[in-house]
Amino acid sequence: MPNFNQIRPYVANDNSPLAQTPRGDAVGFNAVLRERQKQRREMAFQSAFEEFTQKNNIGFWLSALIWAGFGGGVLWAFYTSQPTGTRIFAAIGLIWSGLWTRFLALDHDNPRLAEVSILTTLLGFIALMVTATVQMGFPLSLPAGLLIFIGASLFVSLINKSVTALICAIAGSLFWAAMQIEGYVESGIYSLAIPAVLALTILQAIRLRSGMSILVAAIIGYIWLAGTAFIAFNAEQISALFLASGAALVGNAHLRSAKAAEDEGTAFTQWQVAFSWMIANGALLILAKYGLDPFDPIWAGTQNTDPGLRLAWLVVVGVSLAIYFVANVIRTRHNHMSVFGVILTTFLLSMLPLAIWNINALAVYFTSVTNMPFYPNAGLFLYGIVTGNIMFFISNAFRRHHYGKVVVALLAILALAYMAADIDLIHQENWVIWLAGTLASIIIALMAVEPQLTEQDDGLRDSVSSS
Repeated sequence: MPNFNQIRPYVANDNSPLAQTPRGDAVGFNAVLRERQKQRREMAFQSAFEEFTQKNNIGFWLSALIWAGFGGGVLWAFYTSQPTGTRIFAAIGLIWSGLWTRFLALDHDNPRLAEVSILTTLLGFIALMVTATVQMGFPLSLPAGLLIFIGASLFVSLINKSVTALICAIAGSLFWAAMQIEGYVESGIYSLAIPAVLALTILQAIRLRSGMSILVAAIIGYIWLAGTAFIAFNAEQISALFLASGAALVGNAHLRSAKAAEDEGTAFTQWQVAFSWMIANGALLILAKYGLDPFDPIWAGTQNTDPGLRLAWLVVVGVSLAIYFVANVIRTRHNHMSVFGVILTTFLLSMLPLAIWNINALAVYFTSVTNMPFYPNAGLFLYGIVTGNIMFFISNAFRRHHYGKVVVALLAILALAYMAADIDLIHQENWVIWLAGTLASIIIALMAVEPQLTEQDDGLRDSVSSS
């Protein structure tokens, strides 16, 4: 019989260490393992090398070095007063290397370097224009050169969707407007190009969804309009009445555009709403002051306005009304205005320039129909409209939790109190007309935003503004 006592039990242990000296088939297995590890290292290196070359890393860094070299070359050429050919070669090299570096930087997900390269490209373009003007005698004036730079910046921004190029165009427009106000740029063909430039700038800013660029471009537009109006007013070519009414139209058009942009989800529109609301109602306060005292010397020259400036005023009024109407139509898409409100508010706003154009005939007609003096009743009614606008603006700001607008409305109240300090409201006809204007303003606003009043869900109150 077998002796089972001599059988030694063994316990399976998968965690036991491998033998230091392989036996049998283990030799071949370890050789295969080492070969596979070697192949993996080679494949990893080859994959990294292919990734490095396929993503144009070599080309990217070479392009960046060439770009930096041309940038230093432009600085060296201008600082050391090198010959014309050297400057042109360095400037053209900086332009093309900057554009190519931007393309590769975007391919490598480096948008900051891409925007810096666009900036240097525009600087190279400036260097090229300066060289052509100063050293080659090319007849290029400062306004013309600035216009070319602004156009080139807008073109680069349109092609490359570059915010930096757009900012350069805005900066050039601001410099241009400032020079015109100071008298360095005469009114003429170059001056008339500013509205077109600003319109393209705003359209590109909308395309890039850059709310701050829209706001800055709008402010530049106000600076240009104010500077042009101030020059014409000092030259006694246009009356303050025409200027105030034009400002009211422009402010209202900007206000509606800002609200429509806010409905579309554009950033920084709250600032534009507050700013344009102040412009529109400030202009109405000035017109109300005229309605109280039309014999003040500041209003003289209403009928002596230059015919050319009258035509320009009509163009501004027409464009403002068109923008106002289109912006209101956009708001109807978001159910924030009624179609009837769009038609009504546009019609009433168009009555303002029509009344200013025929102010004397309107005054005579009003008196013959109502047996009431046109002055100061017109001023009292406009003060009432501003009062209603302030009340509606404050209530809407609280409803939307936009408390910054409440501060703006309080400033408007102070301005209203200051300009209406001399009005005697004790007499019945005075406060009745003021109250009529206030009620008219509120009722028209409620009719215009009627869809918002019937909304059940107020979840959008932080993203859209009311009328």
